[in-house]
Parts: sequence; C-alpha cells; structure tokens
Amino acid sequence: MGYRSEVKAVFYAPQEKWAALKLYVDENFPTVGDLIKDEDLKEFDTGIYCGYLFEQDDVKWYPNYAEVIAFTDFTRAFLELAEGENAEALDWNYEFVRLGENYDDIETVQSDGCVYLLDVRREIEVNFSLKEGA
Repeated sequence: MGYRSEVKAVFYAPQEKWAALKLYVDENFPTVGDLIKDEDLKEFDTGIYCGYLFEQDDVKWYPNYAEVIAFTDFTRAFLELAEGENAEALDWNYEFVRLGENYDDIETVQSDGCVYLLDVRREIEVNFSLKEGA
C-alpha cells in the first residue's frame, strides 16, 4: 500500500511565449521509470496561457524515488530559467501542489509570476441520507 498523494503541476506561459516553453518541456521533461508517464503530461490552452498540466492521483510520491528526484531536478532547472536573468523575456510560470492522505499534508510551490491556476479547496459535506441501523 504505502502513503498516497495527489499531485498536480502546471508549466505555462502567455500564448505568444508558448513555443519556447513547449520546446523546453518536450526536450527536458523526465520520463523515467513507471511513475512519470507521457500520458500524465497534457497540453492546455486557456485563451491567455498555454502550457502543460501534469497530474497523478493516488501515487506514492516519495522524495527518494528516482522518478520524483528527476521531476524535482526538472522543476528546479525550470524555475531557475523562469526566475533567472531572462525571466521577463521568457515569462514562464510553474505551480505545484501535492495533497497527502493526512489533512494537513499539503505541499505547494509557485514561481514568482504565477497566476494561481491551481487551487486547493477543502469542503465540508453533510450527509443526511444515513438510515437507522446503518
């Protein structure tokens, strides 16, 4: 079994800066092992921003796994470009959220110029459909 998490990340830029970001991600995004697969990375276009959405549900996201190390190394290099000396020219952004099984286990990372495409919400549901004896 193991401890499970839900992981989502977005890498994006304004539409006019999309080509450079696409080239970088296509050439550098890690596809090592079984944890990170091509189908987990999908292109999106909001009409303002274009980018990639990476998502995995019910995953063992352990920091010592080779795939997680490769993903972390990629995002570190991505952020160095996004926030480095050419940051204004590139206009790249990154957001990451990992929700663990425990209520207070939330990890978030955002680039400086992000527009918060990822949002974490906690909701309380009321279930009045319980029946006697259940």
